[in-house]
Amino acid sequence: MTKYSTFNNYKPAVKAVILTRVSSKDQEDGYSLDAQLSRLQAYCECRGLKVIKEFSIVESSTRGERKQFYEMLNFVKAQKECVAIVCDKVDRLQRSFHEVPILDGLRRDGKVELHFNTENQVLTQDSSSSQLLTYHLFILLAENYTNCISDNVKRSFEKMAKMGKFPHYAIVGYQNARDEFDKATIVEDPEMGIIVRKLFTECATGVYTLADLVRKANEWGFRTKGCNKAHTQTIRDMLSNPFYYGFMRFHGKLYPHQYPKLTDKATFDKCQEVLGLRLNTKKRKNEDVYKGIARCSCCGKLLTPDFKGKQRQHRYLFCTQCKGSYVNEKVLDAEVDKILRKLAKTEPKWYEKAIKDIEKELKKCHELDRQQRTLLLTKLTQLENKEMKLVDLVLGSEENGEKSITMDLYNKKLEELLKEKEKINNELSNYSSLAHKSLISLKDLILLMSKLPNIYKSSNLDEKRKILKLIFSNICMNGKNPLFSIRKPVEMLLSTGFSFFWQGQ
Repeated sequence: MTKYSTFNNYKPAVKAVILTRVSSKDQEDGYSLDAQLSRLQAYCECRGLKVIKEFSIVESSTRGERKQFYEMLNFVKAQKECVAIVCDKVDRLQRSFHEVPILDGLRRDGKVELHFNTENQVLTQDSSSSQLLTYHLFILLAENYTNCISDNVKRSFEKMAKMGKFPHYAIVGYQNARDEFDKATIVEDPEMGIIVRKLFTECATGVYTLADLVRKANEWGFRTKGCNKAHTQTIRDMLSNPFYYGFMRFHGKLYPHQYPKLTDKATFDKCQEVLGLRLNTKKRKNEDVYKGIARCSCCGKLLTPDFKGKQRQHRYLFCTQCKGSYVNEKVLDAEVDKILRKLAKTEPKWYEKAIKDIEKELKKCHELDRQQRTLLLTKLTQLENKEMKLVDLVLGSEENGEKSITMDLYNKKLEELLKEKEKINNELSNYSSLAHKSLISLKDLILLMSKLPNIYKSSNLDEKRKILKLIFSNICMNGKNPLFSIRKPVEMLLSTGFSFFWQGQ
């Protein structure tokens, strides 16, 4: 039994608070809490301590604010006499020195006693330096144990990343699942995956502000893991995450993963360009079809829209850099309408002939695409096999204790393989877009041209902006004179469209 002195009118504790703790909810209903409570109740009965409250805490002792822990401390502080805090072990109370100043202050003031059942330690106001040293050593060992676990987890996560496995919960657009071997994997979310694909596609057009994309995402039913709706920062972070085109970030490095891709590298890069140059977080007060599209021909700055008139019914564009004249949007509208009507007046039979020729080319490209993709996929498989052999060499070295390959050489070879894989993946995506996709887009473009004026007139703001981006590469104002740069395919249609014969352009 511990002997207590009578200095400073100190009275030993006769009341006790039992504290049991586990680190995660997975252990909450398990053996650990019940076992701790049973042992501590017997301990208090043996010591003659009256239990006034029991605290069963489910929280980490090293992360977060430890709300439940401080609820227990506040309860103890509210008592008028000294109270014993009874724990199974030191590491059940704490695994770091963060709470030592608080607990030590209460102990020195005679407000608490610390009782640890397993270590058979009791700390009171009169505890000696050797008892306090032992207590601190137990905390040091507990903290070291926690740090070792953290190091092991980090190493495990890094190894998983190098093998292409994502060591965290699936991000938006994906969901956790089990494969045919009952191993954890990540698959595309059948609902959210579609929305994420659409957001990347819409962002890459450069037509929409970030506020527009947030609005569209919520209209489509976008939800995060916590069932929250889309917000500006959520969408920005999502569009900036390389995971969606095949690479995951880990400790500042990019590693290729083995899960489905929701976009390609070209679209992702275009989104980063748009995010950096065009998108803003402010909602447009006045919707304007030429905002972010029309530029000043002198300085290249985007023209700013403005409204004039008592009822703000007249729309104007002006350059804040050059501070030139205000140009009525009707000037641009008239020029756009003129070009669209010219496209629509093209001989209908020419359109029919052009579409038939494109369909013939599509059949030829299909076979070439198949052969080229087969070749690229074969190369990709060979690189993946080399990567797995490299991993096996490292794992074999660790198990046998023999260094058949150094980590420096492993990292160097792995980086070379990853670069080759990325190059082939880019070739795969770019190759299909250069042939098959281009012809399909041209076919759609030709079909669109024949009915363009009516489509444009009946379209909403977003659709009109898409059409302008599709037809024109640049829309500029030189003073009060509009200057239009028509995209090459459309320009070719204008130059050949009045001829009955398709000339292969």
